[in-house]
Amino acid sequence: MRFLFIIALCAAMLGNPAWAVDTSAQAPKLTVLIVDVKKVMDDSKAAISAQKKIEVQRSAFQDEITKQEQRIREGEQELVQARGKLDEKAYADKETQLRQKFRDVEKYVQERRQTLEKATGQSLGKVRSVMLEIVADIAKKRGAQAVLAKQASNVAVLWSMDGSEITGEVSARLNSQLPDIAVDIDLPDSKKERSK
Repeated sequence: MRFLFIIALCAAMLGNPAWAVDTSAQAPKLTVLIVDVKKVMDDSKAAISAQKKIEVQRSAFQDEITKQEQRIREGEQELVQARGKLDEKAYADKETQLRQKFRDVEKYVQERRQTLEKATGQSLGKVRSVMLEIVADIAKKRGAQAVLAKQASNVAVLWSMDGSEITGEVSARLNSQLPDIAVDIDLPDSKKERSK
């Protein structure tokens, strides 16, 4: 009797809609896209252009630095040759002047390095900004709830459906929308250069 009661209770529970699982309601569709940010940046015409322009400026800076270093070496040689010809005070003054020139060159090098780093950051930042706008536009058009950024080893995608990888589309649109970028190089001594 007790056994029949348990079976009846189980049957009543399974037949009761309150206990049943609603199979008509589906889980919300989750659309996730994937973009290889490094590949997009590596393939970006604007990023490549900016890097070339900065490298040209870096080379020009290096040429100027080499000339200034040569002047310092020449000054050192002159100082060594003048050692016996000058009195102590004149020698000390020349040595102080040479050290100041050396410090000035060090400052010049540091300023130019900072200038190039700033120009690189601004230029590539602009490219990244446009890339993110493109990614957001693609995500909205495809109804994606998330976009994974594949960068180095940060995100490993083990499997994805066809169409979820948007790297090629992002690269194509970025190169179309931003084929080149101006590089602003703000020099500390108020000379402003703009590479086009």
